[in-house]
Amino acid sequence: MKNNKYIGITIGPIYKTIKIAQKTREIWGASYLFSYICKEILKNISAEKYNILLPNNEYVRQSKPGVGLYPDRILLRIKENGNFEEINEIIEKVKESVANQLWDELNKSKFTFKPYDKHIQIFKKNKNKIKAFFYNYFKVYAIEADEADLSFVDKNNKKIGIVKSLNLYLDNAEQIPTLAHFDPNPFYVLFHFINHSFLIKDAFHDDYKNGFPSLTEIATNELQFVTDENQKYIAQDEIRKIIKDEFNDKQENDASKPNALVEEIKKDDNALSEIFGIKEISEYLRTYHKYIAIIHADGDNMGKLIGSLETEDEINNFSKDLIEFSIKANEILAGKRFTQNDVTDWGYGAAPIYIGGDDLVFFAPVASRDRDGNYLTLFDLIDKLDRAFDDIFNKKDENNNYEKYKGMTENRPCLTYGISITYYKFPLREAYELSKNLMYEVKNDKYKTRNRIHFKLQKHSKQEYTGIIDKNYNTFSKYRELLNSNLKTPKGKDSDLFINSIYQKILLNRGQYLDTNVKDLTALFDETFNEKVHKDFVEYLIKVREFIEQMFSNQGYNEETLNTIVSLLKLIHFYRDNEFRN
Repeated sequence: MKNNKYIGITIGPIYKTIKIAQKTREIWGASYLFSYICKEILKNISAEKYNILLPNNEYVRQSKPGVGLYPDRILLRIKENGNFEEINEIIEKVKESVANQLWDELNKSKFTFKPYDKHIQIFKKNKNKIKAFFYNYFKVYAIEADEADLSFVDKNNKKIGIVKSLNLYLDNAEQIPTLAHFDPNPFYVLFHFINHSFLIKDAFHDDYKNGFPSLTEIATNELQFVTDENQKYIAQDEIRKIIKDEFNDKQENDASKPNALVEEIKKDDNALSEIFGIKEISEYLRTYHKYIAIIHADGDNMGKLIGSLETEDEINNFSKDLIEFSIKANEILAGKRFTQNDVTDWGYGAAPIYIGGDDLVFFAPVASRDRDGNYLTLFDLIDKLDRAFDDIFNKKDENNNYEKYKGMTENRPCLTYGISITYYKFPLREAYELSKNLMYEVKNDKYKTRNRIHFKLQKHSKQEYTGIIDKNYNTFSKYRELLNSNLKTPKGKDSDLFINSIYQKILLNRGQYLDTNVKDLTALFDETFNEKVHKDFVEYLIKVREFIEQMFSNQGYNEETLNTIVSLLKLIHFYRDNEFRN
């Protein structure tokens, strides 16, 4: 029996590099850099010598994804005329090439940003050291293993498959530290100028010239797609001119250290003030237009799925499914804006940072409108992503049987989300970390099932609302209905006070709501909500009561569920709030 040989490649350090970034464009650049390295390695691997198992290699030729679609790992099977030494040579060649490209970026004469002038002069005097820094910084390691060495088993003594076994080896390789160091760190300068870099040119359509979106552009995206009665955009051209002027101003004007970041924030303030001053959209302005959402999403039960893949055909099909979902998710998030420079199809208006199959990270406006002007919230966006994911990984036939991965009869693949919603002046790196941590907090063994949303709204006033929604039940769809129907009710003082009074009274009577003997809250609601403001919203109150009953029934009669209910109601109030309206 032939003993196949396999190669696994890991690429990093991604997380360490992202921690350097301070702006939206910088976080994108820090992430895309490693996707670019993965793509360059794949382009140099011969299909005649190696069978690329992961990631799917067919998309390499489509070179304008707008976002990193390539993961930090590559898995190969060596064919008869391939060898491990050649793969290492390819890795070294790509590292050297990327190091040279990064040096060329630093050496561009047009970079005259005053805070970094001294840095750039230091870099130019240390060309070889800078190139060596970049080369040694990248942790790109390859391991080779015989098929016989990949016979790992799980706790039930079941073989876990080639992909998962190789990943276990790569987990160990990732622990090797990088020893590269140079002071000042060249990446601070590179990421500042990322909008003029080869990475932007590699990722975005040739006709797209605006760079990666700023916080201002993302937060106010919805306002570009507000339409009048004739379905014409009310202020799109004016807003895009403001955004374009802001982009040009940031690129052309210097600032003196240490006030560079302060000056850039001032430009964000000025752009927001200009947008908020457009008379035609004044009635649509809301508090959330000064807030930004950062979302981390990660696949659940994917490890079990990967462990069940036994043949190369199964692995290749899984790889194709991952890239298919990545492409669909990219279009849901950003439409054809970055990939085709489409001026009308921006999807939800999000700005993807990374989409690697079941692993997504992106910036998003708190609310948006599609190209037809239809209002959408973050929860509508999550619903669309979940539907696209299920259509690929959990699709059923006419007999209600799963079409793919049939061995997984329970605990099917799904997505868990961490959502941070923060004021636009809140430190971006902290908001990014918060989103990531929120996601991982509901992927631990405290929860018997996955498929959750963990959100936190950090208000400018220092108030915090946090909660967990279990998507395994219909409470998620019920909440979307509750949110959307409230946003369609007449706007005015009474309707705004109404939702505010609901969560306040629930907090005052929290002991009664946590009483497990009270399954039907009708009597409690009738007793609690009997003021004049409530009588105009009887039908909506019934929906709120039914939602609360379902939440307790599905997620338990406990403080966590009650706090989530209150936070979700506060979030509805936040969507209506207009404290920043001029």
